[in-house]
Amino acid sequence: MFRDRKVINKDLEKAYQDHCSILSQARLKITILLAISLVMTFGVLDFIVYPEVAADLLKIRFVIAAILFLIFAALGRREYRNSNFIGIVVVLLIFTLINLLVFVTQGMSSPYYAGLNLALVAFSAMLPWQAYETLFSFLHHNLFCLFLP
Repeated sequence: MFRDRKVINKDLEKAYQDHCSILSQARLKITILLAISLVMTFGVLDFIVYPEVAADLLKIRFVIAAILFLIFAALGRREYRNSNFIGIVVVLLIFTLINLLVFVTQGMSSPYYAGLNLALVAFSAMLPWQAYETLFSFLHHNLFCLFLP
């Protein structure tokens, strides 16, 4: 009698993990596409807010968007197992971008600084992460902030 429950629980757990994996993969692709489009769209603000360094900021944005596009192209239509790891890499790229924007502009008084917290909230809502992934992203975000002027 109890053996049947263990089999059912294992089957149920496997089905749940498969569902989470499919959900994570689909959301990761959407997240990357949104990140690419928002990174490039907000580049227009660089020319309005910081016209003197807008060309440099746009170069940084192009590099990050290109890396994100390469990640998206590499994912393709196939299934992959490490979608959470790839999600962390995407988040770290975006945090690195925003930190570079903050560093090149006015430091912590830069309006781009608010983008760090907004990005953390947005990624946490989009990607079905567990606590350790969110904690890692949070620590990366805060460690970068220690080096801002």
